[in-house]
Amino acid sequence: MISGSGISRLTYGLRKSQTVTFDPLPTKTFGDSNFPPVASASSGLAVTFSSSNTDVVTIVSSNIHIVGPGTAVLTASQAGDATWLPASATQIFTADKSDQTITFDAIPAKTYGSTDMDLLASATSGLTIDYSSDNTAVVTVVNGKIHIIGAGSANIAANQSGNANFNTATEVIQILTVNKAMITVTSDPKIKIYGSVNPALTIQYSGFVNGDDATDLTAVPAASTAVNNATNVGVVTDAITIGGGVDENYDFTYVADDFTVTKANLTVTADAKTKVYGEANPVLTFLYSGWVNGVETIDAAPSITTTVDGTTIVGTYTDAITLSGGLDNNYTFSFVAGAMDVTKAILTATAEPKTKAYGSDNPALTIFWTGFKNNDEVTVINELPSITTLALKASDIGTYDITITGGDDNNYDLNLVNGSLDIEKAPLVIMAEDKAKTYLEPNPELTFTWSGFVLGQNQDVIDVVPALETIANKNSDAGTYDIIASGGVDGNYSFTYENGTLAIDKADQVITFEEIPAGLRTTQDHQLIAETISGLTITFETSDPIIGSINGATLTVNKEGNLTITASQPGNQNWNPAQDVTREIVTLPTFDNLNSLFTPNNDGMNDFWYIPDLEKYGRLQVTVYNRFGQKVYGSDGYKNDWDGTWNGYPLPSASYYYIMRSSTKGFIKGVVNLVR
Repeated sequence: MISGSGISRLTYGLRKSQTVTFDPLPTKTFGDSNFPPVASASSGLAVTFSSSNTDVVTIVSSNIHIVGPGTAVLTASQAGDATWLPASATQIFTADKSDQTITFDAIPAKTYGSTDMDLLASATSGLTIDYSSDNTAVVTVVNGKIHIIGAGSANIAANQSGNANFNTATEVIQILTVNKAMITVTSDPKIKIYGSVNPALTIQYSGFVNGDDATDLTAVPAASTAVNNATNVGVVTDAITIGGGVDENYDFTYVADDFTVTKANLTVTADAKTKVYGEANPVLTFLYSGWVNGVETIDAAPSITTTVDGTTIVGTYTDAITLSGGLDNNYTFSFVAGAMDVTKAILTATAEPKTKAYGSDNPALTIFWTGFKNNDEVTVINELPSITTLALKASDIGTYDITITGGDDNNYDLNLVNGSLDIEKAPLVIMAEDKAKTYLEPNPELTFTWSGFVLGQNQDVIDVVPALETIANKNSDAGTYDIIASGGVDGNYSFTYENGTLAIDKADQVITFEEIPAGLRTTQDHQLIAETISGLTITFETSDPIIGSINGATLTVNKEGNLTITASQPGNQNWNPAQDVTREIVTLPTFDNLNSLFTPNNDGMNDFWYIPDLEKYGRLQVTVYNRFGQKVYGSDGYKNDWDGTWNGYPLPSASYYYIMRSSTKGFIKGVVNLVR
């Protein structure tokens, strides 16, 4: 037998050989549908098929039925008949494993605390799916169920590893998100008293799962509030807030609540007071206790009153000071009444000081009262004190006690103040007698008179007799000077001095005036001589300054004529004015018979200053000055031509002083009178 290429040929006997043609088989995959093999016999007889590995393939109704992946030899046979010999052919058949896919729908988000959930992935092979989690801190897979461990996300992988018939499926991953569970944290409402420390803030939880509690939280939420000891009274809505909670598995919802601040109690205690009978009530005051926050102010202070007034008698009045009212947003008030003590007033009985002179009767002793209240008078005193002194009329000078003793009263404490009786020296009046004298006379004897002796006494009892003095002496200026008495000393007498007056009158004085020599000529000077016993300066006065002028005691003759010179002395504080003394003289022209007067009034008569015998003077230089020493005229060769002008202007009437320089007579000076 020879076989090959799917052809088998047998030749023996008489039957014919036939061949089987068997087409190559395609590679198939497990799960593919049955398909017919293609083979034929050259005899035309029917061909049958058989499999060498029925675990891979079987022949069902002449079709190849894939049982499982693998390799099998398929034989196409023709058994032959009487004519044909059997023949067969083979082909190798390979069946590959089948691919499979996984269907895995998206997993809905879950919340921490949710119950386990079945995973519903499936494989086209129908094989069981294996699941795994890449974050077992969030989720694990137990028996195909999701078991949530914590919030977060995890990749859930669906796998099918295949078997003899199926290849491993491609992994499918779905993300599972586990959201945090929500817990509600609610603050507990709180109540406190204004100014007090806040109570502990507490909170309540709801929403824990899996048996968790606050100890399982990463960071426990805390309650806080802006309310403090300074927060005013009232309900502070939602004042207690919560925050700060942190956890991997929980989100937080916070619910705030109210904080109620109630009023604190402020105790107001009236201060006990003491007052003196009859005096105005002291300022009523009270003390607060219970302040908080270091702030000591309220909206409206309580009022404080008492029934005690200025007329209330001495005693203790319990709870007489009462409080009421008061208002504050943060405080209520508790009032504590106070007591008022009315004490005795001090009534001072002062012995009034007394004074008397030595040798006189004692004055009446009296009491000066100070401190009466409510218009009380001395008549209200229950028992008056007594007043006495040891001093007598004849007691020596000195200070003697005036003593007050005894006395009592219900509303007054008596303050007894002793006084004194001063026995003073009896006054003696020493009167200096007035005196008078004339300037430069010796002082007269100074004398005085007495008055004021008592008890029949006289100057013989005086220890030291007063003396008299004055600052005036023989040479003192005229005027009035005090005569002063002083220096008297005595144990029982004082001295009052009345000054006297020493009047110094002015002295008389007489002028001695020497005779003025006769024959004084124009331009001549004469020294006037006069004196007085006072030694004071003599003044001189001329009766006609045109004829003769005086400078000090110098008389200057200006022109010929009759002249009276008067010597005067007006006196001063020490000398009376002297009687004026006069001297009369007749003045003569100059020796050169110069014309000493001209009248330049344009009447044609005596209009120029004319010097007689001008030719006898030779060359004559003339200079004329006014009384101020100012030059008013000058000529180097005078020609009897000066008309009484200067620079074309007429000079006023006056006496003018001239100086001449004559080539024959020398210097000549004098006065020329210009009369208009």
